[in-house]
Amino acid sequence: MPGREVKYNRPLRLGVFGFGTVGQGLYHLLREDDFRLAEIAGVCVKAKSKKRIISSDIFSYEPEALLNDSTLDVIVELIDDAQAAYDIVTSALKRGKPVISANKKLIAENFDELQRLADENNTTLLYEASTCGSIPIINTLENYYPSLPIDSISGVFNASSQFILSCMQEGKSSIDDALAEAQRLGFAESDPSLDIKGDDTRYKLSILAAHAFGVTVAPGDIPMFGIQNISCDDIVMASKNNCRIKLVGEGKVIDSHISNIVAPVFIPHDDILYSIEGAGNAVVVNSDSSFGHHLIFGKGAGSRPTASAVVSDINFLSEGGKYFRNKQISGTHFQTAEILKNVYIRGDSLDWLAESSAIENFRIRQSDSLTFATAWVNLSKLCKSLEFINSNSFLAILPEQLGDDWGNDA
Repeated sequence: MPGREVKYNRPLRLGVFGFGTVGQGLYHLLREDDFRLAEIAGVCVKAKSKKRIISSDIFSYEPEALLNDSTLDVIVELIDDAQAAYDIVTSALKRGKPVISANKKLIAENFDELQRLADENNTTLLYEASTCGSIPIINTLENYYPSLPIDSISGVFNASSQFILSCMQEGKSSIDDALAEAQRLGFAESDPSLDIKGDDTRYKLSILAAHAFGVTVAPGDIPMFGIQNISCDDIVMASKNNCRIKLVGEGKVIDSHISNIVAPVFIPHDDILYSIEGAGNAVVVNSDSSFGHHLIFGKGAGSRPTASAVVSDINFLSEGGKYFRNKQISGTHFQTAEILKNVYIRGDSLDWLAESSAIENFRIRQSDSLTFATAWVNLSKLCKSLEFINSNSFLAILPEQLGDDWGNDA
């Protein structure tokens, strides 16, 4: 298999930054490892007074203590702060130290720079844990599809939003109540807006698109609609039409362009993503010309699912593994495609639609006490009104098979 160059003949010594949910999950998984894959030799954290589950002897509070430790084989970065993570990871790579990271914002926003630093310093950067929890999607893209054409990659990439939507689907609870439950169970990010507004999904889509298509797309260039304004009425509307609403990230090849978008989608009952519930993630890789649809799903949040991806990277690294990003020689480039989507729009007031240049030929509809609109829109035009729509309405993409006449009581 490509990427296997050198094998370590002893447990890897890890210098771990951060010892929160994922760091503790990593500690427990390594303790259960009968093969002595690796050992945590040092941990750097901020809080000196916090109680720890392991001896304080291996803790330090200054990054340089680990970065300058020549006995460490790998730096493992597991912190929330993307700027601090950037300083740690770039410093380690410049020292020629292999790095494993779980920080999707860090990787997505600095993708090309980090790859360049790893290559220039003849070292390795791995980040399976940054994307979709326990699902081995990056290694799958690297090792299974390196020469196979991929037409699209899509799915449910954020377990927190999926858990929230599942709670609303099952119990008709409000988004606030569902979010509180997600936080209680440790599924939500420290800043939950990253989950419900779609930022987390957008970071992951940016990373996956780079490996699927060989095109680096800055997260800020990916159109994003979130679920922050969703209501139980929207959930009920989807159910009436045999659908469930899910926050979906999609990257798609259209001619020679790559079109990426993050948005809620009405998923019909016969769709491959319909049954993904709870804190699950799912990725669908599609090539109509080669292999059809492949679905990979698994747990997307929590201590052990994410830590299991870190362990997978440790094992990959111990065998000399690295990413080759073979598809980066492809001739495609990113562009918000001139394609039409059928959308559902619901808000306290829809008066603004009459003056919108992005949404034309809309239809106001009525179902019970719910007033909403549907329209076929050009995605590139819609993107010009992203901020306004996200602040004032809930927008979701409708499946084409629902047709134009669905949703009316009459």
